[in-house]
Amino acid sequence: MISGCSDVQDAKKPDINETKSQIEQQYEKLSKGLEEYQKSFQKTAKTTTPQPVKTPTPSASAISKMYDFEIGYGQTYAIYMKSSGNIELGFSFASSRPVFVYVVPDQTNKELLLSRKSFNYYPALSFTSPATLGKKQGVVSGSFQIVFLNLGYEKAIVKAQVIAKPTSNPTATLSKTKILTIDRIVPPEVAEIFEKYRNNAIGFYEWVEANIKYREDTKDPYPGNEYWQSPYETIKDRAGDCEDMAILECAYYRYFGYEAYIAAVNTELNIPDHAICIVKIKSPTEFLPVLGKVDYYKIGDEYYLLVDNAYSDDFGYLTGGLKPKKFVIKRIFTLEETYLRNHKP
Repeated sequence: MISGCSDVQDAKKPDINETKSQIEQQYEKLSKGLEEYQKSFQKTAKTTTPQPVKTPTPSASAISKMYDFEIGYGQTYAIYMKSSGNIELGFSFASSRPVFVYVVPDQTNKELLLSRKSFNYYPALSFTSPATLGKKQGVVSGSFQIVFLNLGYEKAIVKAQVIAKPTSNPTATLSKTKILTIDRIVPPEVAEIFEKYRNNAIGFYEWVEANIKYREDTKDPYPGNEYWQSPYETIKDRAGDCEDMAILECAYYRYFGYEAYIAAVNTELNIPDHAICIVKIKSPTEFLPVLGKVDYYKIGDEYYLLVDNAYSDDFGYLTGGLKPKKFVIKRIFTLEETYLRNHKP
């Protein structure tokens, strides 16, 4: 348990002892579900005209591949498509637990603002809510990647089929799949600092306060006006803005297996203009013996501790406290989402 965070909810560890027979049963169930979606897709693909953009009639050649993979806690699975032209894309999947699925361009637009569009999704081809079964089709431009994101603490067993048809004559290839793990987001140089503050969340917060200087996006050395730094870049530069510090704090908690996110909030106007880290806790009353009354959010029946290095001076508190209609969560991002915005898996 992290010191100073006695009520941070214990993370449920992935079931690494899952038996072979259980996996085979799940696999069989997923296969049947996927077959139904494939049949449905094949029936509708011939008559449905993709809506996102108008393109020439697809060529006869098409790429179709099946993928079987597992996604553990803190992992992202990405399927890459390389193409010089537009692609009529269709994909279907079945998963043992809910997963997010996004289709994003391989070249991320770094100029977009802090919003869902900041990741430049193809909305018609993305599941913005977790799903266990799904199928999508539409037209995408050039190279892209299909990202499967597991937000839960249990392993997800996934079967997926990708069908890609070039709309003209460019060659298109599906590359090997890659996995983004917490080790990629938190390299050894960052993990070394985290380890110094194992079981000491307050100590790490104070380290960030003392060592990471606030720096506006316009003054950083990276391209674009809204570049989101990786934990390594923030520590290397010893500088970053609000979302960079929130990403660093979130990486610290995720590294030790706690459930944490980056939240876009408002400080003045009714739009997201600030970012903080939020950490799931059992109950704010359990902080009383150590920290006294802390600032927290309640989302549904769940409580989240606020960790804000940029706007606050103390761990667990907001300078001036929470005020009506201020610091309202407008959007929650996973650590993987923030990393994929400006970095390759």
